[in-house]
Formats: sequence, C-alpha cells, structure tokens
Amino acid sequence: MSKIWISHTGLNNFKNCQRSYYYNHLYRNPKTGKKIQIVSPYLSLGSAVHEAIEEGKGEDLLKRFEKIWKKYQGKKGGFAYKKQEEHFKKRGVKMIKVAQKSQVFKNPNFDVTDSLPKMPLFKDVFLVGSIDWAEILPDKSLHIIDFKTGKNKEKEASLQLFIYYLLASYNYKKKIKKTSYWYLAKDKEPTPKKITDIEKKLNSLKKQALQIKKAVLKNDFSCTSPYNNCYSCSQFDKIFSGEAEYVGCDERMNKELYYLVKKKDVVDKVLEENFLTEKEKELFQERIDGKKVLGKEKIKKKLKENLSNKELKALITCFKK
Repeated sequence: MSKIWISHTGLNNFKNCQRSYYYNHLYRNPKTGKKIQIVSPYLSLGSAVHEAIEEGKGEDLLKRFEKIWKKYQGKKGGFAYKKQEEHFKKRGVKMIKVAQKSQVFKNPNFDVTDSLPKMPLFKDVFLVGSIDWAEILPDKSLHIIDFKTGKNKEKEASLQLFIYYLLASYNYKKKIKKTSYWYLAKDKEPTPKKITDIEKKLNSLKKQALQIKKAVLKNDFSCTSPYNNCYSCSQFDKIFSGEAEYVGCDERMNKELYYLVKKKDVVDKVLEENFLTEKEKELFQERIDGKKVLGKEKIKKKLKENLSNKELKALITCFKK
C-alpha cells in the first residue's frame, strides 16, 4: 500500500463527504496525472494572501501580492465578473496591510518554507500540513501562527492548530511556547489559543486517520447523503459531465482548475454590470424574486448578448414563462 497523507483539510473533507474526500485528495485525471480543483473567489483570496505573506521575506508585501494576484484573475480565480474580483482583491490588500504593519513580521522567524513537515501516525499513514508562520520568541522557542482570511472564526473543536503544534514539535525540534490564529480581516495581531488535552486529541486524530486508511484499503468512498449525492461531491460530478469549464492549470500544486457557473454569481453580474438599464434591473430582480413582470423579452435579448451559454442556463428557470 502506498503512503496515506492525513491533513486537517483532508480530515474535514472525509468527515463531510467521503466521496468529496476522494475527489479532493486521491483522484488524478488518468490522461494528465494531475489532481482536479474547483476554483472559487474565497479559495483564491486565501491562496494569494498566504503566498504573499509566507514567501515574501525581504519584499514589499503589497507589491508581491499584486504580482501574485495576476495568477487568480478572471475565471481562473473563480470570479464571475470584474467587480466581484475587485471586491475580493480589496479584501486581500487590506489584510496584507494589516500583516505588513504588525510587529510579528519585524521579529525573527523560523523558515518553514523549505519542506512540508510530516509526522508518522502509524504504518503507512503520515500527518502532514503547511505551517503558515513560526515566530522566534526571545527565549528561542517558537510561536506557531495560522493565518485566517475568512470572516468566521475556527470552531472550538477544530484540530488545526493542534496538528500544526504536533508537526512543528516533531520536525523543528524546538519548544512550541505559543500557538495562535490570526484573523487578518478583523484583528491587527494574532489571537493566542492554548493547546490542551494533547493525549485525548492525539487519540481522536489517530482514530479519524484510521477511518481514512480503512476507506482507502477498501476503496470505498461513498457519499453518506440520503440521495448519495451531496452538494460537495455533486460539484465534482459536474466536471465529468462537462458542466464545468476548464480554465487552466496550477503548476505549483499540480492541479487542473475548473470553473463552475453559479446562479447567484450570474444574478449579481447582471445587477452589477451596465448592459441593463436601472429599470430593467428592477424588472430582472422582480423576475428572480418570482414575480410576474412585463417587458421581459427585451431583457432576455440583452442577457443572450452579454452572458455565456452556461450563464444563461443557470438563469433559465427565471424566464421560463
């Protein structure tokens, strides 16, 4: 059996949907040997901010972020329209400015970018994770920091910081004195979180890892949804059915990237862009809300002229009658 790599993201994917776990972590396109990924604005924002901060030593972080952001423009970043992309970019710039002003980045840091830290759990099963930052404290111990670019706080039961604590302790051979989440969208400094119940959490981690190992050995990755097709895995099914659009390859992560049209994004695009008049936008919104309105033929013509076939298909239920 080949090695099984267990990460915090993988644990969450497996818990939510085993089929989604398979697509996210094990599946390879048989023609290219690459993984597959569905792009999204939130994923692109997080990736760009992390990459700019983690690898921007000695550089102006804003300039580096601007350069990195070019990789995530348009559909390759999951953006349905220009204003949506601009909104997420502004969020990223704001977070970069917060990071750049902090004393944390003026203090010495332990280089965590050389290799991905790994730790054996049991035979053929290894814990792995990407540690964002390791600040060197005055007594030479480490402060492990995990950057957060979303708006929600990590759940209390999350094992993410605990996993990074284990990996840092095992690989860096230094005392881990402090662990923190840094919610860059809200806080100017990291928020400390003490690691407790180490033995209990380690047992829980190993139990979950063993479940993944059993699924791999049996090659059984069934969706536990009553319909055998939850939202998470159904998104990947759209790649194989041709509904998703191939938008490029992330060579750094060895992944093929796919863009999925979502009705909400298309609605927002119509309301944000200028190919409809303000009055037509009001009528369009009323139709979206399920109200019967007049003048829709002219609106339909403009939609056909300005939206792709996949975008029109996402809206088709709005203008059936």
